Amino acid sequence: MPGAENTEEYGALSRGVRYRAIYERALLETPGELDTIAEGISWGEEARTLPTLPVRLAIVDRATAVCPLVRDDELGIGEPTAAVISRGQLLDAVLALFESHWEMATPVTMHSGGAPATGVLDDHERFLLSLLVAGVPDKSIASQLGISRRTVQRRLDRLMMLAGVDTRTGLAYQAAKRDWL
Repeated sequence: MPGAENTEEYGALSRGVRYRAIYERALLETPGELDTIAEGISWGEEARTLPTLPVRLAIVDRATAVCPLVRDDELGIGEPTAAVISRGQLLDAVLALFESHWEMATPVTMHSGGAPATGVLDDHERFLLSLLVAGVPDKSIASQLGISRRTVQRRLDRLMMLAGVDTRTGLAYQAAKRDWL
């Protein structure tokens, strides 16, 4: 379901349910989706991103997984369905798949308006840096933040100066080394 339609998550988060989500990078570039992800994070969701994911799935209490089976629109085969996976070796494999991708994924952090977490960067800078490290292009970052591409570049230049580097790769490395994300 599109993120904006998932209203149940916020109620569950407010009750203390833990949500961890991995998003494909392309979703971060889709207009409006970043706002939905930010809303989830503001409620307590832990979000990360990867360039691509091998499968879509939801895991509940490490006891059940739901994996959508998408119909083949070109061939007109079947209706949208989902596989429900219960305890056993297949569930163990799905859990291991999620955890391995979680470890590889880049955290998505959002500005909260509170005090900076590191004392060096403010929340807006941490958010911009998380999008850069996730591989989101400058044009998409600018669009999502409602600023110009040049402003994105100026802010990244400032972060590179703070990190003492002159490349974006160096900035990403220093961000990881200094625990800026």
